[in-house]
Amino acid sequence: MLRVETKKLQALVKTVMTGIHPTANQYSACIKVEANSEQIMLKSVSGNNSGAIVTWDEIKSNDEMKLDFVVEAGLFSQVVSKISSEFIDMELNGFTLAIRGGNVKLSIPNRNIEWPELPPIKENAVAFTVGSEQISECMHAIAEEDAHNVTLNSLCLNVGTEGVETYALDGHRISYRGEMKGQPVVHTMIGKTFLMDVLKIRSGNIEFITDEHTIMVKGERVLLFGVKSSGIVFNTEGYKNPSGDIRLKISRSALINALEVALLLKEEQGPKKPVVLQLFKEAEVLTVSSKKTTGTVQTTIPVKYEAGTQVHKNLLYGFNGKYLLEALKSIKDEEILITLDTNTKSPIYITGAGYEELLLPVLLSRA
Repeated sequence: MLRVETKKLQALVKTVMTGIHPTANQYSACIKVEANSEQIMLKSVSGNNSGAIVTWDEIKSNDEMKLDFVVEAGLFSQVVSKISSEFIDMELNGFTLAIRGGNVKLSIPNRNIEWPELPPIKENAVAFTVGSEQISECMHAIAEEDAHNVTLNSLCLNVGTEGVETYALDGHRISYRGEMKGQPVVHTMIGKTFLMDVLKIRSGNIEFITDEHTIMVKGERVLLFGVKSSGIVFNTEGYKNPSGDIRLKISRSALINALEVALLLKEEQGPKKPVVLQLFKEAEVLTVSSKKTTGTVQTTIPVKYEAGTQVHKNLLYGFNGKYLLEALKSIKDEEILITLDTNTKSPIYITGAGYEELLLPVLLSRA
């Protein structure tokens, strides 16, 4: 019989369950447990075999028994989370695992599954560090899972000898963070699902180790393995420097509030209509308006034009309000710089130190 501190096992289960995603894949519904008198290790595999989590902790047990079994993840995690006693005892009897903790006794079958081997990291692997905030601030611009275009549901990273640039794009917007400095080292892409698992477990500076096919993240008593995304590398250099003859500063919180009010109106039928931004010839204000079948709303916000900016006529711009709101919420600066063009079919740029958000317009003629 193997004895484990309940709190330790609960913490391990919580970590390894991060990698369990709904899928038909048999491994993703299971947890592999390996233990001896000195250490217990738990493993899980993501639904599409694109990632795996390994976590472990030290234990002290007088029994020399070794455990190596695979159990149904949901049942095992729920039972372990409900046990309140100081210790949990586990014993393997043939093809059945017996779990005891306080007044809880459970017997569950050992799943007869040949567990996949974790991918080895090659000697030519490259290591780099990226802050969790830099990653999370780009996540809104990653598309949902799209098997036809891997690039759009991945985070792109340009790694240099002295810095890392991250960017994401989904065909409607681009979000940049950081800057690649020094000599280029590697360009890589990491899938959205794997990144979400990483951010649930790690914070602060995150060390990545990658070779041609595999990416690994190290943490305290935890390893995360992923398969690198392989897709078309889009050349986004032409979008990095805002082009437009209208540059204005505006309160981010005021613009967020105006967009949230505009998005309260829902379209009862027909295609969704954009949120409209309007600049005026003789007033330093911007209006945010929305007109739906359920009503009309407009908010006016003061702006400050940068030197050289002149608005010679009233200008109307249409944008996806949800996307613009997500971009604004990913930024911390209260005063932001927006670049637009007198050509109202041009993108909107939101720029500052270490970041750039670009959003393509919605043509008002098609609204």
